[in-house]
Amino acid sequence: EMKGIMEDHVIPFLRQNFRRESICHRTIMTAGLGESFIAERIMSLEENLPSHIKLAYLPNNWMVRLRLTGRGDDEIRLIKEVERYAGELAEMLQDIVVAMEDLSLEHLIGKQLATQEKTLGLAESCTGGHIAHKITQVMGSAKYFNGSIVSYQNETKKKLVNVDGQLLEEKGAVSEEVAAAMARGARKNLNADFGLGITGLLSPGGDDGDVPVGTVWMGVCDADTVKTKKIHVPYDRLKNKEIATDMALLLLWKFINKKV
Repeated sequence: EMKGIMEDHVIPFLRQNFRRESICHRTIMTAGLGESFIAERIMSLEENLPSHIKLAYLPNNWMVRLRLTGRGDDEIRLIKEVERYAGELAEMLQDIVVAMEDLSLEHLIGKQLATQEKTLGLAESCTGGHIAHKITQVMGSAKYFNGSIVSYQNETKKKLVNVDGQLLEEKGAVSEEVAAAMARGARKNLNADFGLGITGLLSPGGDDGDVPVGTVWMGVCDADTVKTKKIHVPYDRLKNKEIATDMALLLLWKFINKKV
C-alpha cells in the first residue's frame, strides 16, 4: 500500500513541484606551477565565470587540480557550458596541463605505456620502492611494469644496476651522473623500454659527503636519451619521500610524452 502511494502520488508530486538541481564537475590536472601563479594567468577567465560556475584550486605535492563545478536546472546545457570553460582554461595553461580528467600520475603513466605497448623498469634508492608501490596500485600494471631494483646501498647499485664504482667515488651516490646511470641500468637489466633512477638524501644521517639534506636527483631514459632533474625537499623524511616519488613520476610522464 505504501509503495503504491509513493509511486502513484508522492513521487509524481515531488517531481512536479520541486526541480532537482543538476551538478556538473570537470577537472584539469596541472603540474609545474603553483596555484598563485596559475591564478594570475587565468584571472581574466575566473573573474568572468558566471555565478553558477565555480573554480576550485586543489594543490597536492607540486601539482594543482583545477575543478570547475556548475549548478543549474538544464543538465545538458550546463555540461556544455562547463566543458567550454574547461577547454578555455586548458588552452590558457596548455604548457602545464597533464590531463583533462581526475586521474593520478601512475594511472596516466599506465595508460600511456599500455597504449604505446612499452615497458618500464625502476632503480630506486632514497624512495625505497615507493615508486614501484604506486605503479603497482594500478590494475593491469603487469602489462607494462617489469619491476624495480631497490638499490639502497652503493654495493647494490654496483652489482644490480651496473653503476660504476669509480663514478660513485668521484661523484657520490647523490648526483646527476649516478641518477642517470641508475636509469640506464634499470632499463637494461629489467629489459624495459623506459628506465627511471632516483637517488637522494631525505633526512640527516647519510654519509654522502657535503650533499645538503633534501637533495634528490632523478633520471629517466629510453634507448637513445637520458634526462635528469634535481629537486630539494625541505620537510620530514616521509613527506620528502612522497614528494620525491611524485616528482619522479611527473618527470617520467613528461619524458614519455616528449615534454622534457
